[in-house]
Amino acid sequence: MLFGFFDGSSTHAGGRVWTICGWIGQRDFLEQFDNEWKLILNKKDWPRSPREFRTYDCVHKYGEFQDWSFAERLALLGDLATLISKSNLLALGSIVIVDDLNRLEPAELSTLQSQALATPLELSLQYVFQQTIVKTRDIFPGEKIFILFDQEPNFLAERYFAFSNRYQKSFGHVFEGIAFGDSKAFTPIQAADMLAYSTYRYELQRRFGEEDGDFPVIPAFTRLITSVAADGGGYDLEALKKLVVVIKENPSGNFWV
Repeated sequence: MLFGFFDGSSTHAGGRVWTICGWIGQRDFLEQFDNEWKLILNKKDWPRSPREFRTYDCVHKYGEFQDWSFAERLALLGDLATLISKSNLLALGSIVIVDDLNRLEPAELSTLQSQALATPLELSLQYVFQQTIVKTRDIFPGEKIFILFDQEPNFLAERYFAFSNRYQKSFGHVFEGIAFGDSKAFTPIQAADMLAYSTYRYELQRRFGEEDGDFPVIPAFTRLITSVAADGGGYDLEALKKLVVVIKENPSGNFWV
C-alpha cells in the first residue's frame, strides 16, 4: 500500500495563488521518515521541542517559534529540508493562479462548471487525484494508494470526498480513498505543508515579483518546486483556456480521468 500526504497553502478567500502539494511514499519508508522527522524536532539545539512544524509559523516567528532566533529557525528549516531532499518521497502538487481563473469569460467559466472544474479547489483536486493514480499505476504497478489530507472544515471536506468517491468508482483497483488527519500526528503532512508553502512563495515571486522575504524558504526546495511546476500541475490563463477548448471539443468526455 502507498500513502499520499497533502496540504494546501493560501487556500483561502483572497489568495492570488492556490496550491495543494504533497508526497507519495511506501509505508515502511514513511515510518522511517516519521522517526527521523521527530528526532530533528526533538534535538537539544532548539529552545524547546515544537509539537509540530508549521512553515508559516517558523517563517514569521509565530506560535511555537515566537521566541526562536532567526538562526535557530533557519537551522530547523534546513535540517527538515535536507531530510526531505534525501528521501525517496515523490513530490506532487497543483498550482492555480486565482487571478487568471477570475479573468476567464463567463462562457469559459460555464464550460469549466459543466465538469465541476470552476474553482481552485476543484481544479487542484482533479489534478492531485489524477496524478496520484497515474504515478501509482506507472511507478508502483500492482499497488494501491490512500491519501491523507490535513484537516479541513466540514463544508470543504465534503468536496474532497465528492471527488474521491468519483475516482474510487472508476479506479478502485488503484485508488483506495481519502481521509483527513491531524498534522501533529502525521509528520508527512508537516512535510507537505513545507512543500505547499514553498511552492506558493515561489509562484508569487515568479509570477508577481513578490520577493521571498527576509526568511528564505525557496532555495531549500528549488529542485522539488520546479519539478512540481513542470509536471503539468500549473493552471495559469493559458492552461485554463486550453482546458476549456478540450472540454468544448469533447463535451461528453470524462474529465475525471
